[in-house]
Amino acid sequence: MKIAITGTPCTGKTEISKKLAERLGLKLISVNDLAKKLNAYLGEDRKRNAKILDMKKINDFMGLVEKNVIIEGHTAHEIACDVVIVLRCNPEVLEKRLKKRYPDDPEKVKENVDAEILGVVTSDAVEFNERIYEVDTSEKTVEENVDEIVGVINGDNKGYEVGKIDWLEKYEDKLLKTDPMIKNYKNITKNVYEKYAKEYEENTKDYHKYIQKELEIFLKNLKGKRVLDVGSGPGRDSFYFKKKGLEPLCIDLSEKMIGLCKEKGLNAEVMDIESMNFEGNSFDGIWAYTSLIHVPKKKMKNVLRKIYEILKPDGIFFIGMTEGSFEGMEEDEKYSGEKRFKVYYTEKELLKILSGYFTILNISKVKLKNSYINIICKSKKTHKKITSKW
Repeated sequence: MKIAITGTPCTGKTEISKKLAERLGLKLISVNDLAKKLNAYLGEDRKRNAKILDMKKINDFMGLVEKNVIIEGHTAHEIACDVVIVLRCNPEVLEKRLKKRYPDDPEKVKENVDAEILGVVTSDAVEFNERIYEVDTSEKTVEENVDEIVGVINGDNKGYEVGKIDWLEKYEDKLLKTDPMIKNYKNITKNVYEKYAKEYEENTKDYHKYIQKELEIFLKNLKGKRVLDVGSGPGRDSFYFKKKGLEPLCIDLSEKMIGLCKEKGLNAEVMDIESMNFEGNSFDGIWAYTSLIHVPKKKMKNVLRKIYEILKPDGIFFIGMTEGSFEGMEEDEKYSGEKRFKVYYTEKELLKILSGYFTILNISKVKLKNSYINIICKSKKTHKKITSKW
């Protein structure tokens, strides 16, 4: 079995990997040491004063080595493995560790703390491997962490699934302090929808005419009835799904919007799409029509990872986004010139962040006042299960 031990710097990879290799009697390979041995470099990241690893060369080599091995490093999750263990650490604990390691580099400390809050390593791991688990190393000894990892590998993995560790809600303020542009974006945007809920419902009531083909493809590819309408607004799309015999659930941050959904007889909950708390594999389809335009780009990958987690294997995901290159507060004359936070994506950058989790089924564009990109895709998650006992 190939086991990858990965995580943000200072989460304990080196010591835990050594002890795990001893416990299981497996060979331990460091990604950085292997890169040196193979001279597997693409260049140098001058900003970070670090070499850029040639992961293709490393992956090709690892495909030739013996199967029973532990691979350790912050890019180990990019290597094809039977199981990936992502070491996580409370951001406050991690910050103290990082300051000791990099006392003269506050920017590196901030960058890695931000990455841990956002779950960047886990999000990346999902793009390369299927069997991924997270272990919190914050307050445990090396031996205790190894005990947990051995248990996970042996099948005692309940509670270690991707998404169980989520620092974002608790430490969002810490993250936003490093990015003033998006501070208070959520409340400002929510308040506009609260104030103009009825006007928004009226202004968007006929939007189905712009996405008839997308609705047909979405419905055709669904394998079940449970659909999550992410950022549902007044429930226009969920009402359509309900008439088609589906079982939609609306979620939105605006209480007024959820009230309008319930007036239509829809199941609806007030919920922040950045911290959805559903169990994994809960929905056959997820629908996000121009709702993720309010998620900062810094957080988008984390939101897409959550969507991937709660979708069933081969589940269908629709995302509609404004096309362009913009991130910030934008006025809207339809709502008295009040500002909402919005992001625009080019097709290339949107496909890049989707491709790790989803297979693209259809891409289309609609030109109104702005151009919109509509993408229907299928989860790369399969029903495949791997079990192993040591």
